[in-house]
Amino acid sequence: MGKPERKLGIHGSPTVALHFGDCEVPVENRLGAEGDGFKVAMKTLEQSRPTIGAQAVASPGRARRRRCLCERAAAFDQPIAQFQGLQFMLADMAMAVHASRLVCTTRPASSTTGSPAPRSSLGAKCLASTPP
Repeated sequence: MGKPERKLGIHGSPTVALHFGDCEVPVENRLGAEGDGFKVAMKTLEQSRPTIGAQAVASPGRARRRRCLCERAAAFDQPIAQFQGLQFMLADMAMAVHASRLVCTTRPASSTTGSPAPRSSLGAKCLASTPP
């Protein structure tokens, strides 16, 4: 086993590299046919991406904390949340969170139909886990 990966977000599930050198897997224990390992891994990754996106959306939001900070902090004798430039940034963050929620709830619904949709699962994970 490799050393634990340093991650930016979700620390509740440790991630490590697994090294299989000279490892033989009996035919009855294989997931798929010989040579299909990459396809099986990509399908698993595709199915986990919306979950990662949902975790990113459900976690206590960075946008919410920034908004609270803007309401408490002051400059020029007024809360910085009153400044139009910051209001634009807060609106952009709110739109990104809302869009992430929509994408993350739409993708799992389409995955239950059994139709592959790698782009939508990638989009769900990418949009939700990218800081606004």
